[in-house]
Amino acid sequence: MPDSLDYVVQDPVDYDLYDSSSWNDIDGFLEQSIRNEKERLEQQLEQIYRQLDERKEIHEEKIESIEAEIRRQKDRLESANRAPGNDDVKIRNRLQVLYQEKWEAKESVWQDKQDLLEEKRDLVQELQELDESRDLEELL
Repeated sequence: MPDSLDYVVQDPVDYDLYDSSSWNDIDGFLEQSIRNEKERLEQQLEQIYRQLDERKEIHEEKIESIEAEIRRQKDRLESANRAPGNDDVKIRNRLQVLYQEKWEAKESVWQDKQDLLEEKRDLVQELQELDESRDLEELL
């Protein structure tokens, strides 16, 4: 059996030493901490909005590029169908790959967007909790 612990009893706290100004200092510190945390969360939220916009632009550029290549391959396929000894099988395979890439790009951007939206929801919830704690603090 472990040795018993001895507890040192401290003198009682003299609350008269703490005047209202020291409580005001603590309140001010807490208020500043809340403001700083809110500002940090709002900055993170703005960053998520920027990332969503940037990713949307990148996705649109990628899709446009794939669609342009699909159009080129379709034009080649039409030309190949009119020419003797055509290589339409290679072109059809290339088109199939392009359609797969387009689908994967859409799926990837959807997943990326969902991840960012989840992060956004978490930040919004933290901001709401921060506001609620401030409201509760004001009631006290």
